[in-house]
Amino acid sequence: MLFLLVFQKIKLKKLSLAPWGGAKSIFSSNNKLFFNKQVSRGKREGSLNKYYFGEWSSQSEGGNNLVYLVDKDGLVKKIDPKLHGQKKRYLKDGILIDGDNSWFGPRSIPFTKRTEEFTSEEIHNLLATWNRIKRSFLALEEEELKSLSDWFNNLREEDKCEIIDVVIDCDKFKSSISLTGSATSIGSNFKIHFDNLHKLASKRWDSRLPKFAELIGYRGIIYISKLQGFEDKFGNILDIWLQEEVNKELKKVSNELEKINGIQFIRSLVTGKKFADGCEKYSENEEHKKIFGECFATSSEDFSSYKKISGERNFVPKVIDVIKAGQMLKDPMYAPPKYSLVGDKWIVTGEDYKKWKAVTPEMRQEVVKGYEDVGGWKGIIDASCSRVTASGWWSSFISLISKTPLEKMGCWEFYNLFFSKERFEDKRWCLFQIPETSSFVKETNIFGPFYLSNWNKGNQFWAKCDLYGL
Repeated sequence: MLFLLVFQKIKLKKLSLAPWGGAKSIFSSNNKLFFNKQVSRGKREGSLNKYYFGEWSSQSEGGNNLVYLVDKDGLVKKIDPKLHGQKKRYLKDGILIDGDNSWFGPRSIPFTKRTEEFTSEEIHNLLATWNRIKRSFLALEEEELKSLSDWFNNLREEDKCEIIDVVIDCDKFKSSISLTGSATSIGSNFKIHFDNLHKLASKRWDSRLPKFAELIGYRGIIYISKLQGFEDKFGNILDIWLQEEVNKELKKVSNELEKINGIQFIRSLVTGKKFADGCEKYSENEEHKKIFGECFATSSEDFSSYKKISGERNFVPKVIDVIKAGQMLKDPMYAPPKYSLVGDKWIVTGEDYKKWKAVTPEMRQEVVKGYEDVGGWKGIIDASCSRVTASGWWSSFISLISKTPLEKMGCWEFYNLFFSKERFEDKRWCLFQIPETSSFVKETNIFGPFYLSNWNKGNQFWAKCDLYGL
């Protein structure tokens, strides 16, 4: 209970404690973080019944509009009002409006939020976002945060399990945080240092952001054994990329072409914004159309292999932009689309889309220049990181032994997270546009049993192209 009482004062998140949808607020944010535990509510079957959607699953009571859901895998589906707007009621259902009474009247979509949101400008501005978060941290008591951290870290294993068992099986939690994936102890695999939030916020940052190691790891805010080694693998390159983005915001870079980096890539994925020129622009050039064929082909995916739920329907939305992995060998290579343009038709021609393809001789010079100058060309990212070099004396020394700078190895590891090493078809991302809506529900599996759910403004999202048969 101490954990909950202290965090009630912190007010960083909003968590629905009542499984029937009552609005009990502990944290205040438009995102919700939950554990993957199924709770039966006696409702009809539906994708929005998962309890980590919290009070949002109740706030549509009386609504008569479609809800669009993008699930954890990136599949989008239309959900009928009968599955969210006209459901079985409970005495504790509805929105708690005055501390005692719940309201069951019709809601608008997206559902009303009583919490302040980041503006779109701040989402795109790293320094503004960090300054806002920093002000929130400074409003907290450092000693109280330290006491909370010490209290949890010093609990007996049995007591930690008793707390965790409220939301998820403790053995499952242990397996999720363990480096080996087997259930061991919590104490050796999971530690929190919330007082470091205040310490970070108290520093003078000027035009810098916290380093990766100051957030994740032994010296950071949270330590999770499963993430051990991430700092060594790509912490340094992330710090470099973040500073590049900050310098862009502060106009400290010259008028040269903006270099492509991993932070820019993540920003696009998170915000649902275009990464490069986009499909409309690619349609003006025949060579570009062939490289970014995902924009123009019609998928034959019928979703027959997925579970069917009455009142829900999967569909293939429109593609408006593409990001794909590239590689610099003798020639610049890229991950080709599944469909090839043959005559005036887009067709699948064998298994060629499962291996690298070289750009045409006519395009070679332009693409090579892009790889060398900015780390990619249009929607292609050079995932071989051919332009990445050592940034300091230690990295230069290591590269004499390993023949590869630490930053380049980190760059490889980073892009391997997004452009699969095991499955070539997953080296392509598409920006999809949902028709006839201005918002949608997004379900995200962070890792293991941890899920995040939130309402997204707009109608665009990134997902693996191959998921939709493209």
